[in-house]
Amino acid sequence: MNQKDKERKERVAHIIDIPGDYRLVVDDQEGVDDPYHLLWWAHKDDEEKQIQIQLNRHTGNLIEFRIDDENSFSSGKEAIEEKKAREIANAFLKKYTKEGYEFYTYVTVKDDRRGWKEVNYMQEVNSYPLPNTGCVVRVHPSGNVVHFHYNGQKAIEKKPLWPSEIVEENIVLENLKARQDMRLVFVDLTYSSCEYESGEEVKGYHLVYEPEPSHAFIDASTGKDLFGPDHYKLPSAVAVEKSKKGNERGDVFELFDWNKEGFTKVDETENDDEIRMKFVPKEELQKQKEEKDPYLMNEFFKKHLPMLKYNNLVSVKIDKLTNELTGFIKLTDDKEVKQILSREECLQKALQFLERVIPDITQYLRLWEEREEAEDGIERFIFSVYINDIPAEYNQFMININAENGAVMHYSGESSNFIKELLTYEITPKVTKEKALEIYREAIRVKLEWFLDHDAEETKYKLLYKQTTDEKHKEPFNCRREIRYIDAQAGRKIWSK
Repeated sequence: MNQKDKERKERVAHIIDIPGDYRLVVDDQEGVDDPYHLLWWAHKDDEEKQIQIQLNRHTGNLIEFRIDDENSFSSGKEAIEEKKAREIANAFLKKYTKEGYEFYTYVTVKDDRRGWKEVNYMQEVNSYPLPNTGCVVRVHPSGNVVHFHYNGQKAIEKKPLWPSEIVEENIVLENLKARQDMRLVFVDLTYSSCEYESGEEVKGYHLVYEPEPSHAFIDASTGKDLFGPDHYKLPSAVAVEKSKKGNERGDVFELFDWNKEGFTKVDETENDDEIRMKFVPKEELQKQKEEKDPYLMNEFFKKHLPMLKYNNLVSVKIDKLTNELTGFIKLTDDKEVKQILSREECLQKALQFLERVIPDITQYLRLWEEREEAEDGIERFIFSVYINDIPAEYNQFMININAENGAVMHYSGESSNFIKELLTYEITPKVTKEKALEIYREAIRVKLEWFLDHDAEETKYKLLYKQTTDEKHKEPFNCRREIRYIDAQAGRKIWSK
């Protein structure tokens, strides 16, 4: 054990005795204004097993603590009792936080899949918790604390006042039901955590009705929404025409904003679905790396992530089944780019590129009309996918075009296989939109919650009515089970777990 490792282990000995087979890998306290001191230890045989501690480097107070090794403690119990977990968490807070557990009067306890207990402490006003306050303690079945962190960086000393008047719940609820709408979409639930009411998992593509909107922010004092109707909708999208120029086949790499011959491949990995390749400029490999403190957090990550090892990097993703390009990004020190091409000219470049990657793809694409003004000489385009005029939820193509030379700077897309699959699906729903709307309206509830305005310079809370479909809507906000969709063929509710 080197001297630095020994000193840091001694510094945290009052919190945990770091085992001898763990070695210090991060000791980072850079930055005059940054109060954090990060200390990470990794197991010498498996760096995925870590002990992470974050302290206030000025006061030494604990900010975060985590043991990433489920086998660190043996336990004959499947779970620890709630009362015992709360006692352990209370003792931990009393010992390691300046406020102590008595300061946080809103306390909830819930189980996780491993049999651990999560004790969440928050401040409250009139029995309603204040978001971004308090802290979380996770207790292992063995009785050991394995995770602690603050939800907010400081306690709220001046709490918000309860409104003198509150609009009646039934008035808010009726207004929400009246404005509710549904839209028909295709959605891939393969990797979701959705299930039918019976508990049966939902996987694969489904034709569903999606609530529009699925949430709302209603001022409890006035009954008015904090936002306008457009806030809850995706940007409108318009059909695009096939590129006016030809889409001759060839090396698609020629359309990227880089000199391929000047780059060398430094990494290639593959999984079941795709191949990922990473390239760096040849001259960068020849440069002598500047020696830095090996214990800095960035230096630790550079050892494990090729994305951080180099100052200049190009990453490419290829779909294994179709051999189609699905991603490209260039992280380099670019020169200043001039705005020479118009947005329409850049759009034509983007469409030419898309047709090169997937022939005839433009007939299924619609361009988002909402956009940010071009900056740094880059035009950005987002396309949604529509199959027989039905949007495919979450399937998008995104392209950044260099407005100086028309080259592609960034691309994120999909394999054409999912389009071929959806073209075989039945597009006529057996359940009408009106029926789906009726099912969803019957499930709508409202719940009072404190809302934190993150855009305000100072901490600012407002009491709101939030829209929900959870029958147990009196439960804490982070424990909700919501209706995500209505199955358009069976009329069944699809819930988030």
